[in-house]
Amino acid sequence: METASDFAIGLSDYAVRRLYPENASAVQTFFERCNDFNLLVDGEDVSPTSGQDIFLEVPTGRSLADKFLFGVFDQAEQLVGLLEGMWGYPQSGVCWIGLLLLAPASRGQGLGRQLMAAFEDFARAQGSQSLMLGVVEENACAYAFWGNLGFELVRQTEARCFGKKLQKVLVMRKALTGISQPASPAEVTIRPARLEHADLAADLIYLSMGVEADWLFGQEPGCSTYQALLHLFRRKHNRLSYPFAYMADWNGQAAGLLLAYPGRLLHRLDLVTGLHLAQIFGLGGFVRLVRRIPAYRNLVETEADEFYISNLAVLPAFQGRGMGKALMDYAEILALNAGLLKCSLIVTYGHEPARRLYEKLGYQIVTQYDIPHPMIAEGSGGFNRMVKQLTTGGAD
Repeated sequence: METASDFAIGLSDYAVRRLYPENASAVQTFFERCNDFNLLVDGEDVSPTSGQDIFLEVPTGRSLADKFLFGVFDQAEQLVGLLEGMWGYPQSGVCWIGLLLLAPASRGQGLGRQLMAAFEDFARAQGSQSLMLGVVEENACAYAFWGNLGFELVRQTEARCFGKKLQKVLVMRKALTGISQPASPAEVTIRPARLEHADLAADLIYLSMGVEADWLFGQEPGCSTYQALLHLFRRKHNRLSYPFAYMADWNGQAAGLLLAYPGRLLHRLDLVTGLHLAQIFGLGGFVRLVRRIPAYRNLVETEADEFYISNLAVLPAFQGRGMGKALMDYAEILALNAGLLKCSLIVTYGHEPARRLYEKLGYQIVTQYDIPHPMIAEGSGGFNRMVKQLTTGGAD
């Protein structure tokens, strides 16, 4: 991907320039000055080849042409910061930030915030619609920093090896503003999901469930929440199976997901979901899961004469474009095709933007379920069950 070489940071004391392999010696010196970061992440000192390696490291199947590495230089031409990543990864329209690191003496002065503000404008100009990154779980300061910049947690990976440490990675995402436009039928395509959509679908299902997914599916050693969602999506006849999922594209880019089915199927789907989770977690893990289920008390998600919208999510980069409404309209078409004249869903007490959207589309609250549990319904205290009466003329 061809991009401009440099971008301005907006601070007269600093300059940002693209780095090349001939800068490896300066990068190595910089890494050695930042050995505290390596000890935090890897539990060991910086490798003597780190300055060279960073120019060659790309995800499997990706090209060095998509990689960027920028250096931040002070007035003395000393390298005091690095920003590294990939364009169009893990998918088109996304810029992955692999590393943002400042020298110890340059931290805590607002330089990182200024650098990212300038880079967001730069990334937007290159066509990026969102930024993604990963933070190791021990790096609480970095997680707080990115959160303050508007990044949101997408998912948490299973523990993986970093040098001498095993660490989970917190995957975060931020939509780049200033590019949102309402969706039109020509821009939106919704189609049945396929097995090859599993990775993105797992992210979107997690986005729709949040910490509740971690509480339900992420407590067993050796199987992360993300892995459990992948397994369930790839198998048939459970409540997260791909045959019940629909993917939405915006101008050819994956943007959202709908999981929906006739309410009369839910009991059977729950039974098969339990069977699949027993196979995924093993007997002990399944028993522990079953002990958590009574927390839902008397929650009734749907009725037999309704079409149930189980999960709906839109990637942050595409929110505010009418994608949610497009998916909801599609669910109503599916309902009518199934011979059902009602659509239903549940929404957490605290999710006011979603509730207002559903009310605008004609959904009404029919029941409220109070569940005072910190991990259920995002800790909001419970769910509103909402239902819409459809007309035989088509979706409203």
